[in-house]
Amino acid sequence: MEKTVMNSEEKTGNSAQPDSSRDRILQNVCRQLSGVEVPPLPEEESRRLPQPADVNLLAAEFQSKAEGVSVVFFDDVHSATKGLQRVAVSNGADLPIAIDNVELFEGWGDREGLLACDAGLTTAQIGIAESGTMALIGDVEKHRLVSLVPPIHVALLKRENIVGTMSEALSMLHQDGLPSSLITFITGPSRTADIELQLVLGVHGPRELRVVLI
Repeated sequence: MEKTVMNSEEKTGNSAQPDSSRDRILQNVCRQLSGVEVPPLPEEESRRLPQPADVNLLAAEFQSKAEGVSVVFFDDVHSATKGLQRVAVSNGADLPIAIDNVELFEGWGDREGLLACDAGLTTAQIGIAESGTMALIGDVEKHRLVSLVPPIHVALLKRENIVGTMSEALSMLHQDGLPSSLITFITGPSRTADIELQLVLGVHGPRELRVVLI
């Protein structure tokens, strides 16, 4: 019987040949990448984090978008409440305790008294620049009716509490654990349209929204 003996060189030569399409593809990739420099490693994650947005730019964008949905801006609370006689005041943080020539209403058990107020004054805890939206958190603004019942809503918003997007606002709400069970998002005054698409303000809430950036 004839016996075939394969020497080591023949074995080596055969093993170098690709046995499958996968091997041929991998060898082709290796040839193409030969001599290619390896790119540097990415910078540390902390260096690549986005820098905080400019407060004034966010405030300007917020005001522009809000004015586009009929929000009126004032420089201070006194000018925002000028000409009003009775203003319901929420118990939110940083609210003024007195306004010249304006009666402040705090009789929360007096429904008729609340309905007779010219305006409601609250703080807004978050502003969203991309849409001109404000968020009122129930745990802070416990008297929610103040922002809904009077025909005018005056809201105080800190510039540093304005974020760029809704996702950023939701992240802020979750920073200290679960958010309040009552969060009111407000974009402009209350508005609705009938079957003929006639826009009407003030049907389901204030017909006018005034904002003071502080």
